[in-house]
Amino acid sequence: MTQKPPEVEKEALKELGRLERSRGGAEYSPVGGLISIVVELPWNVFTEEQIDLRRAAQSLTPTINGLEKVKNGSLNFSRS
Repeated sequence: MTQKPPEVEKEALKELGRLERSRGGAEYSPVGGLISIVVELPWNVFTEEQIDLRRAAQSLTPTINGLEKVKNGSLNFSRS
């Protein structure tokens, strides 16, 4: 696993705490999915590929219902 930025590490640990408290509740699946994504992302690996962020935002909108902060964070990270 590659090194995550400190703010990502902090947010992931916060969400992990939520996951532990939910114990199979309604938030278990979305939070578990988020944590899986954070763990599996290739942090500090860059490419020359150009990403169309408007298209990415449109494709994320219907699938990330109620997780606007996560979507916006992902898009902001992609911009940097």
